[in-house]
This record gives sequence, structure tokens and C-alpha cells, in this order.
Amino acid sequence: MSDENQSPAPLKFKVKAHLTVPLLKVVDNTDYAVTFETQIVKADATPARKVYEEYTDPTTGEVSKREKAVQQKEPPSTAQVTDLYTGTRKQLIVGSVMLSELSKKYPEHSYVGKSFAFKVFTIAGKAYKGIELAEVEVEPASTDAAPEAKPDAAPAKKK
Repeated sequence: MSDENQSPAPLKFKVKAHLTVPLLKVVDNTDYAVTFETQIVKADATPARKVYEEYTDPTTGEVSKREKAVQQKEPPSTAQVTDLYTGTRKQLIVGSVMLSELSKKYPEHSYVGKSFAFKVFTIAGKAYKGIELAEVEVEPASTDAAPEAKPDAAPAKKK
């Protein structure tokens, strides 16, 4: 038998560092629990792109293109977190309200290594979203076996 069709042995490796991680998509009225693995930082700004619009000169009627002023959005604040429900590493886009609360209550990035439960919700008539945010303590998984069920006592016999 030829060795040409045999698959090589599977490689074994350990991740040394996460260079990219998937985004934790936050949906309104959904419970989340995360541990902050890094401090919150501003994402890299993307270069402004040029947008052109047609312009008609009012005196000559000549149509030309001119650069349109485009308001550049400020880059979002992000942090790497561990999703406590799945145990996976994710990138969290941190909203301004969460950033403000964490910065006030945890100076000098002392929220790193701590765990939080949160829920984001829409506030009617407001341009920003509200948030319920609480520091939580992660309880270690129990390794004890479930207690054995005791059989019910036999019902008393009627005489």
C-alpha cells in the first residue's frame, strides 16, 4: 500500500496571543456578562474618504463636481472581553454611557480583570441608549457531584 494518500498527523498547537477576535454583537434587551481582558481604547480611525456631489453654477448653469463636506464619525471605543456565557474571547464596542460609568467608578482602568453583567436598552425620545450595568463575581464551576436523591418513604397503609 502506498503512503501517498495518507493524511499527515494533525498538528497540535496552543494559541500564544489573539491578534483578532470576533465582535460581541450587542442586541437591545439581551443579558450579557463579560470579563474585561484589556483596557478600553479608541479604535483606529479610518481615513476620511472624499465624496463628490454635482454642482450647478447659478450664473453660468455649468454642471461640475465638487467635494462634499462629510462629517467624520469618531472611532468607537473597544475592549477585548471574555463572554462569560460562552467562555470565548470577543471584542466589545463600548458605548459612551458604559465608558463613562466604568471610568468614574473604576479609575485608572481598574475594571480590567473584573466581570460585569449588562443589558442595553433604547430610551424613547433619546438619541442615546440606556444601560443596566453591575459588577458580578464569577462563581467557580462546581466539581461536587449532585447529592444523591433519597427515596420517598413508603406511604402508610390504611387499615
